[in-house]
Amino acid sequence: MPCVLCRNAVGFMYPAYMSFKTIESDDHDTHIHWLMYWVVFGVFHILEKATDVLLFWVKWYYPLKLLFLIWCFLPFTNGSTTVYNIIVRPFFRRHQERIDTSLAKAHESALQATGEIGRVSTDLFGQAARNVARNMFVQQLDASASPSASSAAGSASPAASSDNKKDK
Repeated sequence: MPCVLCRNAVGFMYPAYMSFKTIESDDHDTHIHWLMYWVVFGVFHILEKATDVLLFWVKWYYPLKLLFLIWCFLPFTNGSTTVYNIIVRPFFRRHQERIDTSLAKAHESALQATGEIGRVSTDLFGQAARNVARNMFVQQLDASASPSASSAAGSASPAASSDNKKDK
């Protein structure tokens, strides 16, 4: 557990805080550094998840991963810049058109799916609201038409109470 916390602190928390500080500054080079780090980190994370079953068996994988992440974000090592320029950038440039086409299709599919979900949920919500309103109306009608409600109201009428006073 402490190793996981250490990896998360090194891989996420420190870079996230430094990215925050960078956003608040006007240093263009630092912006580029942290953008490259997050791109490299994202690609690394996806590759890691895809090969997790194999990496689990590598004895020194987690300490090596920690060292790799540190190497990536330290400004004087330029690790993320190196990985970005040698591996990530050429890959994305070579496959950019296919990636853009796939993302556009996925975006359109997501819009259609959310539109359908929105239509169905609106229909269900409307039907539920109508059922609740109908049930409340029926309960009000039943309450006002029940004989016990009218007899209770009749015995408590002012005329009935004044007749009782006259008899005494």
